[in-house]
Amino acid sequence: MKELEKYCSEDDEIWDLARHHNDDPSLWIHAHTLVENCEFVCNGIGALVICVSSINYQSAITHSLFDKNFIGVTSLEKEHLVEHNEFRNNYLTGIALDKGSRSICRENLFVGNGHMGIIEPNNPMNDFRSAILSCFCITSSVPKIQTPLIFNNTFVNNERALVVVEPEYRSQYMNRPFFFNNIISDSKPCVLFVGDSVRCYAIGAANCFDSQSYKDVVSSDQDWLTRLDMHKSPGFSDEFSYTLEKESPCIDAGMFVLNPGVMSEKNYSDYGQMDIGFHQLPGTGVHLLAPINLRIEENMGEEEMRLLWEKNGPPFPHGYLVRVETVYGDNVQAIYCEETNFNFYNLALDYDHLYFWVFSHLNRCVYSDPVMIEWMK
Repeated sequence: MKELEKYCSEDDEIWDLARHHNDDPSLWIHAHTLVENCEFVCNGIGALVICVSSINYQSAITHSLFDKNFIGVTSLEKEHLVEHNEFRNNYLTGIALDKGSRSICRENLFVGNGHMGIIEPNNPMNDFRSAILSCFCITSSVPKIQTPLIFNNTFVNNERALVVVEPEYRSQYMNRPFFFNNIISDSKPCVLFVGDSVRCYAIGAANCFDSQSYKDVVSSDQDWLTRLDMHKSPGFSDEFSYTLEKESPCIDAGMFVLNPGVMSEKNYSDYGQMDIGFHQLPGTGVHLLAPINLRIEENMGEEEMRLLWEKNGPPFPHGYLVRVETVYGDNVQAIYCEETNFNFYNLALDYDHLYFWVFSHLNRCVYSDPVMIEWMK
């Protein structure tokens, strides 16, 4: 940690990400790149993603560990995807967003970030210590609106979950992250810090705040727009992986926002309600197989009309998602099942013609291709 302190001691007054966004990166990404299954430990910056806004492709960082770096990831300009990673004990912040970043930060675990050691209480560096830092510092020749999407992450024991600041006056129009479906546990001294510039703001919804160690969710002179939040224990199953128990109040409590065709990017097939927090995946390279032998058995006398199928693997799924559509493609129902059957007797009373789509899933996060069957009365 002493070696990392040099990055915050080079400025006489206010530390500025604009001067340090490229300090000793372990990996410098300036093209369409996939980073997968890597470990970044004790670097100035773990990975610097700097594709210019004129490039039509985003880069992605997934299934990687960022531990004890000054900054874990710096993501600039584009809609880079940062998902299914762990950020632990990074000195200043886990992820720094700058230059009009529209990055998507989802399904990550943040533990112990922003604890830079003992520094003076009035040191300006205190304002940047966080799990995620949205700091709009570099505004030349880049989009002047910074609106990253931060959702379905779990934050545990970070200095703050999110900081939204500009260290000095800049010419941007807006620095406004969207923050929803996240779990925040034991952040000190607050969950969110928003700078005093009118250009800095945050919009949040459906977050779970679990901590007795802070009084305010927000430390700011400004309000922030938030709704549908809960203030209760998320129900972690253990204190290292931070996955959720089956009885967790965060299950199916998130915003239903990832409709295919809206923001799902064709690889998130969750047609049901979202959970709050991240989902732990079994690993990369896992290709989940679709159910097999899908069929319908009707027994109207017993008030049963069952959709039946058989599991397929390995890997074997944690459950199934059944989506019911009309002949016109309208959504009738989407339901999760742990068993390999679904009784649609009540639906058959109201409809004459339905399509059933069945997906296998792991942790409601990895989905198979669907299998479909048609039913007519």
